[in-house]
Amino acid sequence: MDGIFSTTLGNGLRVVLDNIPARRMVAAGLWFPFGSRFENPQQAGYAHFIEHMLFKGTQNRTYSDISRAIDRLGGTMNASTSKEITNYYVTLPARHIGVALDVLADMYFRSTFLPKEFETEKNVILEEIRMTQDDPDELIFDLVYENIHRGTDLAHSIGGTLPSISESDRDSLYSFYLSSYGPQNAVLSLAGGLYSNESEKQQLLDSIEKMYNHKGDFTGSASMASLQRPSPVKTGNLLHHAKKLEQVQVFFSLPGQPYSPEYKPALDLYSNLMGGTMSSRLFRILREERGLAYSVGTLLTHHALEGSFSAYFSTSKDKLEESFTVLAEEMEKSIKESIPKEEIREAMSGLSGAMEMRMEGTYAHASFNAKSLLYFSKSVDWTDAVRRIELYEPENLQKEVAELTGDFHPAITSLGSIKEKQMQKLAQGTGILPGR
Repeated sequence: MDGIFSTTLGNGLRVVLDNIPARRMVAAGLWFPFGSRFENPQQAGYAHFIEHMLFKGTQNRTYSDISRAIDRLGGTMNASTSKEITNYYVTLPARHIGVALDVLADMYFRSTFLPKEFETEKNVILEEIRMTQDDPDELIFDLVYENIHRGTDLAHSIGGTLPSISESDRDSLYSFYLSSYGPQNAVLSLAGGLYSNESEKQQLLDSIEKMYNHKGDFTGSASMASLQRPSPVKTGNLLHHAKKLEQVQVFFSLPGQPYSPEYKPALDLYSNLMGGTMSSRLFRILREERGLAYSVGTLLTHHALEGSFSAYFSTSKDKLEESFTVLAEEMEKSIKESIPKEEIREAMSGLSGAMEMRMEGTYAHASFNAKSLLYFSKSVDWTDAVRRIELYEPENLQKEVAELTGDFHPAITSLGSIKEKQMQKLAQGTGILPGR
């Protein structure tokens, strides 16, 4: 009885069940193909605002009733908004799956967006935006997207702007919700110990049919198919944001790869061996050997039509020049000089093991299955990715990474209490930007 089962309800909502009988927990959630890149400037932050509002009360429950329904069972509930995906989910003991489904359906179809709650949450979100602007670890990511995707929809901040949220009103937000979050392109995904026989499976499907097979008041639905134009990564440019901080944060960014049903592990392997672990090259050299930085690593982003790779560090002003030079040298060396096969094999083993560990969680299964349907309109077997990693030919790595990232002329994004001219001089002095 284990394995993935999927179906589509009459209202278009796709349902995927990943039965893992050995798990005593389940994860259940709704995933929508909608995020900040779908918003126009006047709507900036609306998807994130809606994420807040669905927890503020329904026709049947107050905001405290919603949280207590899950808390009293030992479960957790949360939500997230990204550039392309919004989701709402619950994890709890498997025997209480019916409660999770009822609460999620109530939030989805019967949230009231009460004016009083709207005004309260507007103030909360304005404070959240201000907090992000004060928090360098949050602000730097907005700056990276602004730099590498400038002038495109991916540059939009997920939280929105102070003007867009200040000028929002309840009716506009609620109308936006009804026109974008309809069930036609959404996914209800469940994973964990869902059932032990066909009878229990059918009972679960009957419950889902009863709770979710209607259109509510929705008038439309977003779709990944509406994304026709990619936002390619812009390289060879510098964006510096001067801010009084103890440290300077620096990101080197290069083109990456979009989500694909045919998993290609080259860039993940490269990221892993360069900055993904405590034994990775950048961590070892910048932190362990030279003591230049505490925070150092790599970051991959994947979207429907594009992606990026970044290497980063945070350090004090007196160590900035050395850190910058070391990172630039190590990145260039890794692309232009041969990487030992044994080092690549270690990255392969580590990456496949980390993926297996990550997929032990029921939420990881539910999320993976939902995103497969949203991005590829079909189920994808995550173990295929593990096999592709384990069977990868090490000698192909540098060629494939070079094909993805192009020449080593990264976009540089920095944040800290130095002047832009200093960053420009560093970048030109190392030959990363023109002007050397």
